[in-house]
Amino acid sequence: AHVTLLHIHMDFDKDFAAATRDLERARELGIDTASFWHYSAMWHGQQGRVEEGLADMRRARALEPMTLLLSSNYALILFNARRYEEAIALLSPIIEANPGFDTGRSVLARALAATGRFEEALAQLEARKVIGAWQGDLGVLYAKSSMRIAKRHDVPALTVPIPTDSAAIARGRHVATAVAMCLDCHGERYEGKVMVDDAGFGRIVAPNLTPAGAVADYTDADWVRAIRHGVSTADRSLRIMPSAEYQHLTDEDLGAVIAYLKTLPPVIHPLPEFRVGPIGRFLIVTNKFPVLAAEAIDHSAPRPPAPEPAPTPEYGRYLADIGCAGCHGPQLRGGLPPAGGPDITPAGATAGWTKEDFLLALRAGKRPDNTVIGQGMPWRRTLQMTDVELAALWAYVQELNPQVALRRRTP
Repeated sequence: AHVTLLHIHMDFDKDFAAATRDLERARELGIDTASFWHYSAMWHGQQGRVEEGLADMRRARALEPMTLLLSSNYALILFNARRYEEAIALLSPIIEANPGFDTGRSVLARALAATGRFEEALAQLEARKVIGAWQGDLGVLYAKSSMRIAKRHDVPALTVPIPTDSAAIARGRHVATAVAMCLDCHGERYEGKVMVDDAGFGRIVAPNLTPAGAVADYTDADWVRAIRHGVSTADRSLRIMPSAEYQHLTDEDLGAVIAYLKTLPPVIHPLPEFRVGPIGRFLIVTNKFPVLAAEAIDHSAPRPPAPEPAPTPEYGRYLADIGCAGCHGPQLRGGLPPAGGPDITPAGATAGWTKEDFLLALRAGKRPDNTVIGQGMPWRRTLQMTDVELAALWAYVQELNPQVALRRRTP
């Protein structure tokens, strides 16, 4: 009974305090069954006590050597301890002798994927005997998403002119702060920060952009590849990096931003590792959200013409494509979740707004009725935009009104 309660409290109720009491009571009673040692091993494994868990599982396997589930869970403890090769060595001969051992194939696939052997991992998942079962397996999500994450992107190491004069650096600071809004992710001192830490979605970490961080050895070409193309120095895609928007930066503005970032003082700020959870991996595999920046970009597309900074729809579109479209979507008609900014065209949330209403939103974060817009609206950044920039954005938003656009096109 105590073994059954241990199983229920640990695996279903997630009540580890109760599971601990069940475990201790079963030990006091001297229970020596494979089932007890199995659940004791899994309990130790979940507590990070790997060696104790493996010892318990060895006892369970000794009592019931023909029970395959004990082997797959032994390998699962090894996998969770990142001892991938040991898990592979354990399961490979067992599966060869028992081709219908689907649970073992699932764990083996995850271990293979963790070592970069993605094709072998998928082969294991697809070989499972239960028709269709592998398709919903976390292992296949792990394998397929890991293939995408590890994909190398052949982007030439091109650069742009990087100015050194104070005016250009000031321009770079303005673009990074008010238009591209880099501080919202990377922190007020560009020291990096944890943006999301969720068991399902993952841990999203914006890196330290100061010389004390990962960019310490960046060349000018590395900066360009990261910002414009969403590609790391290892030729892999950056994650949750808005390069699809930043690719619209002109060479002059991109060079100014890089010049400014290179002047930042070092800030020592330890950060945890970026981790993609099962929901994040699902979004990658199903293309529901642009997690991998490099995949959303045409890296060979010609550079767009540089618009003249003026209160025109053309300059407004340039600014919106860089700083607004990431949340509000293409042509500002509403973005995808989880960012999911509303449609802010005249047919959407800004219907009936005047220019003064629009400026109130961007300078004070308030609607025309003086209610506060949600925290997702970065008005503390947009209030730093110039009068010309705000007028250009307003002109562009009005251009998205079909009636206004028709009047502009009619001779």
